[in-house]
Amino acid sequence: MRQAVFRPYISYSTRIAQSSVGTSSLKGNPLRELENRNSGGLGSTPAYTGARTIEALLSDCIYQVLSEVLGNKARESIYDYIERNYGVTKEEIPSNMSKFFALTGEAFGSGSRTIARCIVKRMWQELGWAFTETPGLEFWDYMEIARARMAREAVEIAKISLTTDGSLSSQ
Repeated sequence: MRQAVFRPYISYSTRIAQSSVGTSSLKGNPLRELENRNSGGLGSTPAYTGARTIEALLSDCIYQVLSEVLGNKARESIYDYIERNYGVTKEEIPSNMSKFFALTGEAFGSGSRTIARCIVKRMWQELGWAFTETPGLEFWDYMEIARARMAREAVEIAKISLTTDGSLSSQ
């Protein structure tokens, strides 16, 4: 079951393993170029198949959490307010989380932390990971943990694809 989490990273990792250093396929952030496919890979069931990037996944989670916690009208009001007052569209929120949290902090006070925690929990759930709340960690800490774990898993997939393709000589 854990192997299904790797599915979004498999095709990108395979491209890395098959490409030579310095080609255009290696440019950019590998987490931004994650591909989701319903065939191939290590697992038999797909992991999260909605977002193609960590920013898109975060955007989806924000949308879902605001809808569940506050309702659709409040969600749309928040999106409208942040766009009018901060110049940030809902698609740009993942890149401007500090502005988003400034707004939720103004509107909800300490409830802003609850919203942040719900977003992180949803993200973990969508990725198929077990979420464990750790005292002292904030939203930003959890995001760094997620990015690091995703990078580690992408490297593991690259190693697996290199060894199964016979491209990596055994030492």
